[in-house]
Amino acid sequence: MRDQFPAQPGNTDTAEKGRQLLEALCQPKGKCNTELCLRLIAEGANVNVHDDNGGDTALIHAVCGGYKDVVLALLKQGADVDARGSDQHTALLFTASAGHTDIARILIEHGANMEAKNLFDNNPLMIAARHGHTNLCRMLIAQGANTTTKNWLGKTAYDMAEEEKKEETALVLYELITKKEFSKADAKGTLHKRKIKRRPP
Repeated sequence: MRDQFPAQPGNTDTAEKGRQLLEALCQPKGKCNTELCLRLIAEGANVNVHDDNGGDTALIHAVCGGYKDVVLALLKQGADVDARGSDQHTALLFTASAGHTDIARILIEHGANMEAKNLFDNNPLMIAARHGHTNLCRMLIAQGANTTTKNWLGKTAYDMAEEEKKEETALVLYELITKKEFSKADAKGTLHKRKIKRRPP
């Protein structure tokens, strides 16, 4: 049986180190050897390697595990922040599901597309709302996420929070969206002319 991590990494090429990196990141949560991951990245592992089970990248596995240091190292070495994995998810879409606000911010700072959609036509804000990740929703909106985008079912992030009975998230989304709309109207001098339809939180 082949060793998971060869004893002499110095004789391993970039592709092989990429394979080792994926194997390390695919360990059950809490058992990933992040020091090994960082060493492999520093030694030139292929940071854009995809696995054979859905095509998820090393970056996607790192964000799903919440390995912030590994995420930073991968991005520093040129990992594609918007590479697609299983079900057309990007790293930011997976992060929205996991609720890692700090990692989501890092991805956005490195140019992640906040309007990217998965196979089910949902963007990061919609996914975060559906899972009730309130703080992540706040951050995405503060960074400019579009609150009016709809998926193929005609659902917005607010609709999805309501549908999944994420009451706190739905209320925060309602307040942020309403505040945003009033700010736009006030900037145009039309606040007194507009009425925003209130939907029950």
